[in-house]
Amino acid sequence: DNQRILYQYCLRRIPVKKIVSIALATAALVAFGSCTSKPSAKAQLPSDEAPSWTIPAGEVIVLDNFEEGNFWVAVGDSWDQWGAHNWSIDADLTEEWKSEGDYAAVWEWDPNLGPPSDQATFFCDQLVETDWTGIIAVVIDVNNVGDAPFTMQFNTQTSDAWQWTQTPSTTIPPGVHTVVFDLTAGLQDGSSADIDAIPSIDVMKRAMFTVTSSQGPTKTLVDNIRLVKE
Repeated sequence: DNQRILYQYCLRRIPVKKIVSIALATAALVAFGSCTSKPSAKAQLPSDEAPSWTIPAGEVIVLDNFEEGNFWVAVGDSWDQWGAHNWSIDADLTEEWKSEGDYAAVWEWDPNLGPPSDQATFFCDQLVETDWTGIIAVVIDVNNVGDAPFTMQFNTQTSDAWQWTQTPSTTIPPGVHTVVFDLTAGLQDGSSADIDAIPSIDVMKRAMFTVTSSQGPTKTLVDNIRLVKE
């Protein structure tokens, strides 16, 4: 069951992971408690035009590169008691593809992804960095191995109240992309109200990536999740 799986996941967690901080020189370059998921409006998939992501200048902190194990969980039905069913199925390591190192992650979701929640969420609450003061963006390498786009947003829960924040969804076409989630603009709280900043950002409890809509893909490969600090 989900509680046993999550318990085993916590036992596997390596207590210290290497944090790599580097200066970004060029533009080449996410506890038990309240796990309430924030119901999101139906995400509309934009046109075929490829998105453009710009990585802001700043210090880069590697949040997870999947070289020390898998610390991400697919929500599945574990949040059903707090809201609408989550459509994520599995989160695991893969050698099928990687953007660096030897491993990446594969995140899978139900092909029926859609109402009422429009959410397939993959989360980590064993973060190597919990004080996100000054963090302005989250960057992730994504390999959409499908033949159609899907949309994804980034979510956080902060403080002992597990306050919810989410970014706008962005469309990820087929292929490999370096995707940037801006943490300084377009944010909403758990009531879909616009907010200027992530509250209690210095007490980060959980980081999440949520697939909000899909035109066909049922999985994606991801690697090299990093934070950009101003």
